[in-house]
Amino acid sequence: MSTYRSATELLGGSVLEVKRTWRSILGHLVSTLLAFLVVYVLIRLFGSARFETDLPIIRSLSVHWLLVVPLLFLAETLRVHHDDLYIFEKTKVTHQGGRLSLTYSVPVIYYRDIRSITVRQSLWGRIFDYGIIELSTAAQGETEMFIEGVGTPDELAVLVDELRVLNRKRNLEELGRTAEGDRSEVVGSELFFAVENAD
Repeated sequence: MSTYRSATELLGGSVLEVKRTWRSILGHLVSTLLAFLVVYVLIRLFGSARFETDLPIIRSLSVHWLLVVPLLFLAETLRVHHDDLYIFEKTKVTHQGGRLSLTYSVPVIYYRDIRSITVRQSLWGRIFDYGIIELSTAAQGETEMFIEGVGTPDELAVLVDELRVLNRKRNLEELGRTAEGDRSEVVGSELFFAVENAD
């Protein structure tokens, strides 16, 4: 069963939106769970302890305030998961990067311009089936777009390649139609010129 839509569906006008898979941020999830576990143990052991001081602000502090730490870990995990959005349309792929960060960018690559598609997976990526897809449009070997942390990257790379081939084919057909249209205009004007000279 396919994880992503087919190329024909996307060419028909459907849109495919892809985010990082949860499997790609397992480190963040484990850190969050460990932080919750440590804070839970501290609350169980020292929940009723108070600071001995004359300052009322410090006296009111308790171990329960440590719950802020795992909540910050959880917020960062959610930010990483939702920070990047990759939108695959009929003719282009758009990366909305940094949606929950200080810097925001929206690079766009048209399928017809893609020269190379590379899939990179770490050991954990191969085990949990996630990875990075690199899209390059220039012959210099520089990557213009990184599609990071996506599930089944091989399948998505095949989809991008199919869209690239189909878009190039469609562009060539349009160029052929345009060239035929230009030729017929030239032939029509030559006929008109010949008829005019015959009079």
